[in-house]
Amino acid sequence: MVFLTLVVSILFSFFATAIMSYISMATVIGPWIDTTLVLMGMLIFSLFRRWYTENAMKRALGLSVAAGGIGGILATGAGFSFPTLFFVDNPTFCALLSNPIAWASTVGLTAFAAGSLGLVIAQAFEHTFIVKEELAFPIGELVYKMVNAADSMRKAWMLGSGLVSTSFFLFVRRTLSFLQGPLVLLYKHSWGFITIPQISVQTDLLP
Repeated sequence: MVFLTLVVSILFSFFATAIMSYISMATVIGPWIDTTLVLMGMLIFSLFRRWYTENAMKRALGLSVAAGGIGGILATGAGFSFPTLFFVDNPTFCALLSNPIAWASTVGLTAFAAGSLGLVIAQAFEHTFIVKEELAFPIGELVYKMVNAADSMRKAWMLGSGLVSTSFFLFVRRTLSFLQGPLVLLYKHSWGFITIPQISVQTDLLP
Protein backbone atom coordinates (compact mmCIF):
# COMPACT_ATOMS: atom_id res chain seq x y z
CA MET A 1 0.00 0.00 0.00
CA VAL A 2 2.92 2.37 0.68
CA PHE A 3 4.27 1.91 -2.85
CA LEU A 4 0.82 2.32 -4.39
CA THR A 5 0.20 5.47 -2.34
CA LEU A 6 3.55 6.90 -3.48
CA VAL A 7 2.80 6.17 -7.14
CA VAL A 8 -0.68 7.71 -6.99
CA SER A 9 0.67 10.72 -5.08
CA ILE A 10 3.27 11.38 -7.79
CA LEU A 11 0.63 10.92 -10.48
CA PHE A 12 -1.73 13.34 -8.75
CA SER A 13 1.08 15.88 -8.26
CA PHE A 14 1.89 15.91 -11.98
CA PHE A 15 -1.80 16.02 -12.91
CA ALA A 16 -2.69 18.81 -10.49
CA THR A 17 0.37 20.85 -11.45
CA ALA A 18 -0.42 20.63 -15.16
CA ILE A 19 -4.12 21.40 -14.80
CA MET A 20 -3.84 24.18 -12.23
CA SER A 21 -0.95 25.96 -13.94
CA TYR A 22 -3.02 26.16 -17.12
CA ILE A 23 -6.22 27.23 -15.34
CA SER A 24 -4.45 29.90 -13.29
CA MET A 25 -2.96 31.45 -16.43
CA ALA A 26 -6.09 31.11 -18.59
CA THR A 27 -8.63 32.34 -16.02
CA VAL A 28 -8.74 34.85 -13.20
CA ILE A 29 -9.44 32.19 -10.57
CA GLY A 30 -7.60 29.17 -9.28
CA PRO A 31 -10.15 26.63 -8.01
CA TRP A 32 -9.23 23.76 -5.72
CA ILE A 33 -8.57 20.50 -7.53
CA ASP A 34 -8.78 18.29 -4.44
CA THR A 35 -12.40 17.26 -5.02
CA THR A 36 -11.55 16.00 -8.51
CA LEU A 37 -8.55 14.12 -7.12
CA VAL A 38 -10.78 12.42 -4.55
CA LEU A 39 -13.05 11.04 -7.26
CA MET A 40 -10.10 10.01 -9.43
CA GLY A 41 -8.44 8.34 -6.46
CA MET A 42 -11.57 6.37 -5.67
CA LEU A 43 -11.56 4.96 -9.19
CA ILE A 44 -7.87 4.04 -8.97
CA PHE A 45 -7.93 2.52 -5.49
CA SER A 46 -11.14 0.61 -6.23
CA LEU A 47 -9.07 -1.55 -8.60
CA PHE A 48 -7.05 -2.80 -5.60
CA ARG A 49 -9.93 -3.23 -3.17
CA ARG A 50 -9.52 -6.99 -2.83
CA TRP A 51 -5.97 -6.67 -1.46
CA TYR A 52 -6.42 -3.86 1.09
CA THR A 53 -8.83 -2.97 3.85
CA GLU A 54 -11.22 -0.05 3.54
CA ASN A 55 -9.44 1.98 6.23
CA ALA A 56 -6.07 1.49 4.54
CA MET A 57 -7.50 2.62 1.22
CA LYS A 58 -9.09 5.72 2.77
CA ARG A 59 -5.79 6.63 4.43
CA ALA A 60 -3.90 6.15 1.17
CA LEU A 61 -6.51 8.19 -0.68
CA GLY A 62 -6.20 11.03 1.81
CA LEU A 63 -2.41 11.12 1.54
CA SER A 64 -2.54 11.02 -2.26
CA VAL A 65 -5.07 13.85 -2.43
CA ALA A 66 -2.95 15.92 -0.03
CA ALA A 67 0.11 15.43 -2.25
CA GLY A 68 -1.83 16.37 -5.36
CA GLY A 69 -3.39 19.37 -3.64
CA ILE A 70 0.06 20.72 -2.76
CA GLY A 71 1.05 20.43 -6.42
CA GLY A 72 -2.08 22.31 -7.40
CA ILE A 73 -1.38 25.11 -4.92
CA LEU A 74 2.18 25.51 -6.18
CA ALA A 75 1.00 25.53 -9.78
CA THR A 76 -1.62 28.17 -9.01
CA GLY A 77 0.95 30.37 -7.29
CA ALA A 78 3.40 30.02 -10.17
CA GLY A 79 0.68 30.59 -12.74
CA PHE A 80 -0.42 33.79 -11.01
CA SER A 81 3.08 35.11 -10.29
CA PHE A 82 5.43 34.42 -13.18
CA PRO A 83 3.32 35.89 -16.03
CA THR A 84 3.40 39.19 -14.11
CA LEU A 85 7.18 39.19 -14.54
CA PHE A 86 6.64 39.51 -18.30
CA PHE A 87 5.18 42.99 -17.78
CA VAL A 88 7.24 44.07 -14.78
CA ASP A 89 10.70 42.97 -15.97
CA ASN A 90 10.53 41.67 -19.52
CA PRO A 91 14.33 41.23 -20.03
CA THR A 92 14.56 39.00 -16.97
CA PHE A 93 11.51 37.02 -18.10
CA CYS A 94 13.03 36.44 -21.54
CA ALA A 95 16.37 35.48 -19.98
CA LEU A 96 14.66 32.87 -17.82
CA LEU A 97 12.75 31.47 -20.79
CA SER A 98 15.96 31.18 -22.80
CA ASN A 99 17.14 28.50 -20.36
CA PRO A 100 14.02 26.55 -19.36
CA ILE A 101 15.93 23.82 -17.53
CA ALA A 102 17.56 26.32 -15.19
CA TRP A 103 14.24 28.11 -14.72
CA ALA A 104 12.37 24.90 -13.92
CA SER A 105 15.14 23.86 -11.53
CA THR A 106 15.00 27.22 -9.76
CA VAL A 107 11.23 27.06 -9.41
CA GLY A 108 11.40 23.45 -8.21
CA LEU A 109 14.08 24.14 -5.60
CA THR A 110 12.25 27.26 -4.41
CA ALA A 111 9.00 25.30 -4.11
CA PHE A 112 10.80 22.52 -2.23
CA ALA A 113 12.39 24.98 0.20
CA ALA A 114 9.13 26.87 0.75
CA GLY A 115 7.19 23.62 1.15
CA SER A 116 9.69 22.31 3.69
CA LEU A 117 9.41 25.54 5.67
CA GLY A 118 5.63 25.28 5.49
CA LEU A 119 5.67 21.73 6.86
CA VAL A 120 7.92 22.80 9.74
CA ILE A 121 5.60 25.70 10.62
CA ALA A 122 2.51 23.47 10.30
CA GLN A 123 4.07 20.87 12.59
CA ALA A 124 4.96 23.53 15.15
CA PHE A 125 1.51 25.14 15.28
CA GLU A 126 -0.66 22.07 14.58
CA HIS A 127 -1.59 21.44 18.20
CA THR A 128 -2.37 25.11 18.88
CA PHE A 129 -4.51 25.83 15.86
CA ILE A 130 -6.17 22.47 15.20
CA VAL A 131 -6.47 20.87 18.65
CA LYS A 132 -6.86 23.89 20.95
CA GLU A 133 -8.39 26.54 18.72
CA GLU A 134 -10.27 23.99 16.56
CA LEU A 135 -9.87 26.19 13.50
CA ALA A 136 -11.70 24.83 10.47
CA PHE A 137 -10.10 24.18 7.09
CA PRO A 138 -13.05 24.08 4.65
CA ILE A 139 -11.37 22.22 1.78
CA GLY A 140 -9.93 19.65 4.18
CA GLU A 141 -13.33 19.05 5.73
CA LEU A 142 -14.87 18.74 2.27
CA VAL A 143 -12.29 16.15 1.23
CA TYR A 144 -12.90 14.21 4.45
CA LYS A 145 -16.65 14.19 3.88
CA MET A 146 -16.22 13.09 0.26
CA VAL A 147 -13.93 10.22 1.21
CA ASN A 148 -16.43 8.97 3.78
CA ALA A 149 -19.63 9.75 1.86
CA ALA A 150 -21.76 6.83 0.75
CA ASP A 151 -22.43 8.17 -2.76
CA SER A 152 -18.88 9.30 -3.58
CA MET A 153 -18.18 6.14 -5.56
CA ARG A 154 -21.18 6.84 -7.79
CA LYS A 155 -19.88 10.35 -8.41
CA ALA A 156 -16.46 8.90 -9.20
CA TRP A 157 -17.95 6.65 -11.87
CA MET A 158 -19.84 9.65 -13.25
CA LEU A 159 -16.53 11.50 -13.53
CA GLY A 160 -14.97 8.52 -15.29
CA SER A 161 -17.86 8.17 -17.71
CA GLY A 162 -17.69 11.90 -18.45
CA LEU A 163 -13.99 11.61 -19.22
CA VAL A 164 -14.54 8.67 -21.56
CA SER A 165 -17.49 10.27 -23.36
CA THR A 166 -15.67 13.60 -23.77
CA SER A 167 -12.57 11.86 -25.15
CA PHE A 168 -14.75 9.92 -27.59
CA PHE A 169 -16.52 13.09 -28.72
CA LEU A 170 -13.23 14.92 -29.28
CA PHE A 171 -11.91 11.93 -31.26
CA VAL A 172 -15.03 11.92 -33.46
CA ARG A 173 -14.76 15.69 -33.86
CA ARG A 174 -11.19 15.40 -35.16
CA THR A 175 -12.23 12.57 -37.49
CA LEU A 176 -15.36 14.09 -39.07
CA SER A 177 -14.70 17.27 -41.02
CA PHE A 178 -18.17 18.82 -40.58
CA LEU A 179 -17.71 18.83 -36.78
CA GLN A 180 -14.35 20.59 -36.81
CA GLY A 181 -15.84 24.05 -37.35
CA PRO A 182 -18.75 25.81 -35.68
CA LEU A 183 -22.07 23.98 -35.78
CA VAL A 184 -24.64 26.36 -37.29
CA LEU A 185 -28.05 25.92 -35.70
CA LEU A 186 -29.77 28.78 -37.54
CA TYR A 187 -28.56 30.87 -40.47
CA LYS A 188 -29.03 34.62 -40.62
CA HIS A 189 -32.36 35.80 -42.03
CA SER A 190 -33.30 39.37 -42.81
CA TRP A 191 -36.70 40.85 -43.69
CA GLY A 192 -36.12 44.56 -43.98
CA PHE A 193 -36.14 45.99 -40.49
CA ILE A 194 -36.38 42.53 -38.85
CA THR A 195 -33.20 40.43 -38.71
CA ILE A 196 -32.60 37.08 -37.06
CA PRO A 197 -28.88 36.62 -36.38
CA GLN A 198 -27.00 33.43 -37.07
CA ILE A 199 -26.89 31.04 -34.14
CA SER A 200 -23.89 28.71 -33.97
CA VAL A 201 -22.11 26.60 -31.38
CA GLN A 202 -18.41 25.84 -31.16
CA THR A 203 -18.26 22.04 -31.25
CA ASP A 204 -15.22 21.88 -29.00
CA LEU A 205 -17.33 23.48 -26.23
CA LEU A 206 -20.10 20.88 -26.35
CA PRO A 207 -18.48 18.42 -23.90
